Amino acid sequence: MLAARVFRITLERLGATFIKVGQILSTRPDILPDYAIDELRLLQDHVPPFPYRHVRRVILEDFGREIGDIFTEFSHEPIASASVAQVHRARLPDGKDVAVKVRRPNMVRQAAFDEALMVLGARIISKIPTLDVLAPVETVREFCLAVGEQMNFETEADNNRRFRANFADDPDIHFPELVPELCSQRVLVMQFVEGVKNHEIDRLNLDKKRLAEIGVRAVLKMVFSHGFVHADLHPGNILFQDNHQVYFIDLGMVGHANDYRRNGLAAVILGLARNDGRTVARFLFEGSPRKEVTDYPTYEKQVSELVNETHGKSLQELEMSVLIGAIFEILRKHRLRADASFTTINIAMIVVEGLGKSLDPDMDILQAAQPHLIGVLANAPEEFRTIVTDETPGPELNPS
Repeated sequence: MLAARVFRITLERLGATFIKVGQILSTRPDILPDYAIDELRLLQDHVPPFPYRHVRRVILEDFGREIGDIFTEFSHEPIASASVAQVHRARLPDGKDVAVKVRRPNMVRQAAFDEALMVLGARIISKIPTLDVLAPVETVREFCLAVGEQMNFETEADNNRRFRANFADDPDIHFPELVPELCSQRVLVMQFVEGVKNHEIDRLNLDKKRLAEIGVRAVLKMVFSHGFVHADLHPGNILFQDNHQVYFIDLGMVGHANDYRRNGLAAVILGLARNDGRTVARFLFEGSPRKEVTDYPTYEKQVSELVNETHGKSLQELEMSVLIGAIFEILRKHRLRADASFTTINIAMIVVEGLGKSLDPDMDILQAAQPHLIGVLANAPEEFRTIVTDETPGPELNPS
């Protein structure tokens, strides 16, 4: 629609912080309708590069040495330029190729100014009753917090270390190795990862079923085993190598899911699998930070009807993104807002579904997820465990 297009163009013209907020907003179907999400996805994660002299200055200020004293080779032109930083390829004296990520100039000051403007606008919007349900002020602060976390590369370095520790015992799943002495708030130096993206996979002679299993396993572990999820997960941030190694990159944004949230998500997915709309409705309601439902029976009936419509469909027939979009449409109608971590996890599940379908169309994502779901709920409080033993009709839940 025209309003969504105008909004997207306005964000582009306002600059880097607004572009990044728009990109984050495009992953939140619980807040905006489909037509707005589709428009915001047109925001390209690319802005004009900043001058090389700024790169030299930042590295000198942060490490006390000139670029030539640290690297034997350094590309003056960036290989990628995004809203928060740009990346240069370089080589260390030991011959290791590295990616050097440098924050854009004046980002912190500009982001603080931009946040003040956006909060002011959000306060005005909140005066409109039909838009207040979106919690505009809280939403703006939430997005600006996410942008702020991305601007501090020490946070990304910490995320990297945690992901590497979480997957230390998995020989197929990797994250770029850091060069610790060359990491600061404004600079991140890490292993340069060679690999292909999903759409280039045919360039390599790989077992696609095996790659699908690895990718799905990685995301399910993030969600259900660790509660620490890559929050900027899209096909461009997953690289495949010719030895069936899978790398996840760009780790500045993460989603956190505590035990209660993971249990609730597991219950919702099992409720979908078992055609148990009441359970899906209940746990979506309980997990909402904003509960203003005036007609719960109608809300529950609409969720149950949607679940029933999708029950029994094959993976090829059922689009998880469409299903989640339909659920969020019901939530919006009844003035419910999904927990931010819940939507982050949903996006991850949508990505992994798309990855699984493209590499192995016969893969049953739900079946692959069930051992993780059962493992989570087996040790959960009674309110969650009941769904595992419930007699509601549905597929056999056998973790083996």
